[in-house]
Amino acid sequence: MKPCLRLLCISILGLFAATASAQVTTAEEDRALFMEALEQQSKAKVCSARIPDFGDKFKPAFLKWKIKHEAILRTGDAFIRTEAVKERVTIEEKVSAATREVTQRMEADSLMVLQEKCKAVLLWVGAI
Repeated sequence: MKPCLRLLCISILGLFAATASAQVTTAEEDRALFMEALEQQSKAKVCSARIPDFGDKFKPAFLKWKIKHEAILRTGDAFIRTEAVKERVTIEEKVSAATREVTQRMEADSLMVLQEKCKAVLLWVGAI
């Protein structure tokens, strides 16, 4: 096989393999991941308020995570917005209701418990 043709075949096979391994998700799964991301962001705000340098670790890792999951997050966002319209609430009210309880518990946690929860946030986003 000619080197140029061989390289083309290898490239096509690589592209096929990458496409075949791409994750296919449902709108409900995208919605769940979108809501989880919003919850993790809310937790990160609590962590940043009480733990020095937490934001410096979280922000760049979360940005990378968002870029990697951009398409899924767009679908999840659209799903949540559609739900909000059906429920006759704003998107802000829907998100606030979904994250309020978790953040209130974290705000009341001791520093030791909070540090463990914040470590879990960093693990989720891939910062550690």
